[in-house]
Amino acid sequence: MFGFVDVWWGEINLTVLLPVVVAPLLLLFQLLLCFKVKSLFVRMFPVGFLGVVCSWFVGLSLYVPGWDSLGYTILAIANGFMLFVCALGWGIWGLWLWNRKRRKQ
Repeated sequence: MFGFVDVWWGEINLTVLLPVVVAPLLLLFQLLLCFKVKSLFVRMFPVGFLGVVCSWFVGLSLYVPGWDSLGYTILAIANGFMLFVCALGWGIWGLWLWNRKRRKQ
């Protein structure tokens, strides 16, 4: 898919698996949390968790020398992508709330 960053785990191409399978599932999960859960802490949990994990991988990529740094950078980019998908879910939910408020007026 990306050519220069193909990551394989056995026969599974992880660079295709992430955007095609994981991203839609994560988007659906975040939308489910936003629409059905009242607690802000529970709704923000995926964003907070992915933010901490992404920060951890960025720190490791800066701290660890050699080729391992590249692996941590790729993991940080993958987590950043998942964090973006969660933000997309929050944006969809925010637009839905804004549209609902606008229609009531």
